[in-house]
Amino acid sequence: NTVLALFSDRDHTIWAALDNGISNIRTHTPLSFFEPAENQIGPVEDILFEDNRLYLATNQGVYSYSAIDRKLSTIPGFDIQSWFIKSFGKQIFVGHNQGTSLLRNLQEIRVVGPHAGGTDMKRAIVNNKDVLLESSYPSLYVYTQDLSGNWSFNHAVEGFSDLIKNLEIDHAGNIWAGHMYKGVYRLKLDGDLRKVIEKDLFLSFDTTQVSSFRPIKVMKLKGRIIFADGERFFTYDDIGHKIV
Repeated sequence: NTVLALFSDRDHTIWAALDNGISNIRTHTPLSFFEPAENQIGPVEDILFEDNRLYLATNQGVYSYSAIDRKLSTIPGFDIQSWFIKSFGKQIFVGHNQGTSLLRNLQEIRVVGPHAGGTDMKRAIVNNKDVLLESSYPSLYVYTQDLSGNWSFNHAVEGFSDLIKNLEIDHAGNIWAGHMYKGVYRLKLDGDLRKVIEKDLFLSFDTTQVSSFRPIKVMKLKGRIIFADGERFFTYDDIGHKIV
């Protein structure tokens, strides 16, 4: 825009008087907007910083960025829509449209077992069992850890099938699963984590109908399950058994 006047304040930020208002330029901010012209990375779904390297899971694939060479590059085998990239111990898992893979030495290794798109993965204690829970397009998957500390696919959970975008597990072992576009599930598993024994679907929060245009984000804040629709935050009322 047209700049009519400039002023630098004592915090070394620049104020610019424009035709249609005032802009503030923070010259010493630790944040920057990164949009490489040579790579159209698309919407970023998840970010992981591991071993001085930044990984981006996007709808165009998985990208790697190193501060040493300052270059953003694609990782072979991951040129598909990817939903999450997470580290558990020494393993990096990537969920994508074709299933779930391990990322090892910048190479893709497919996980045998999950047969559909992985959308989220969390480590949790469920029914006194330390497991990884993964959500996917059709179902939930359980991963267990061997004596060497490596995680591997164990089984698919029976009694539930739906499009889950992300999940969290609360202190009581309830699985809160955000649907792609129509609300949130509360799921309870049996003692062996083999099947769903309780299932509630919340299509409205308090007095607000969940909009299909605003998918619910399920997250955890200081140990408490929080739901966000892009405008407000909600939580579960244990006594009233409703989301408020």
